[in-house]
Amino acid sequence: NSPSVLFFSPRQYSPIFSKFPTIPPLHDIGYLQFQDQFNRKDLHQLIHWTKQSLRHAKHIITVSQFSKDEIIKTYHLNPDKITIAYNGVNSPPKINRLAQQKILKTYQLQPGNYFLYLGTLKPNKNIPFLVKSFALFLKSTNYRSTPKLVIAGKKGWLFDEIFATVKQQGITDRVIFTDFVTEDQKWTLYRHATASILPSTYEGFGIPAIEIEGRDFEASLSSVLASQGPCVGVVRLDPQQGFEPRSSSKSLPDGRIVSAPLEDMYPFLERDELRSNLFIEEWKN
Repeated sequence: NSPSVLFFSPRQYSPIFSKFPTIPPLHDIGYLQFQDQFNRKDLHQLIHWTKQSLRHAKHIITVSQFSKDEIIKTYHLNPDKITIAYNGVNSPPKINRLAQQKILKTYQLQPGNYFLYLGTLKPNKNIPFLVKSFALFLKSTNYRSTPKLVIAGKKGWLFDEIFATVKQQGITDRVIFTDFVTEDQKWTLYRHATASILPSTYEGFGIPAIEIEGRDFEASLSSVLASQGPCVGVVRLDPQQGFEPRSSSKSLPDGRIVSAPLEDMYPFLERDELRSNLFIEEWKN
């Protein structure tokens, strides 16, 4: 008649020997998809310790249907053994105007004149690609006041390429690294950004996308549309729509930037089939 006891840890690793049934959480399996994004020691631990934990688990928790499908496919597990518990975010705190102004002043920012990335500095976040894209944008725009790129978040691992890319692109004066930010700093940066960007190559969930939706979207949009110069933003049309973090844009002599259409799945889709399925006519030089 004694109550059941289960072992749960916020980490995905369970003890090798446990007299209690274990329930490990597993956010995603990006360590298998992109092994070059981890150092050797961490990768070995992720691969072998995770496999062992899942093998002996009574039940498994993950954060999305995508992650559940990936785990089932990779580890050949019974779907009934996995429960999805979605990540959540807190409601934005109430921050008075003076405090917001002080936070922006700390980073020498003007409202509506910076783009924001928020997250840990690590390879799967694809930050060097974002930096290169921002450098291209700066060369192709006529903003009255040149915008900045704010990279907010603590250092994770293998982050040296990020700082090197900023130097290589010659935009050290336009990129701001905040390191760790508090809740008030985070929501203030969200609230006053021209756009928030999530360029990841792989995500099990994508918390920033949910946080962005939690802002006063209409007020933010109105502020951006009323500003001088071009407006750049990402609109999440459908939760199932993927992002192409490796796609390259072309800068034209007149300053315009053109990208491949969303329907372009080359080399998996022939050119004729692509053109017959375009919603918007393909740009031609």
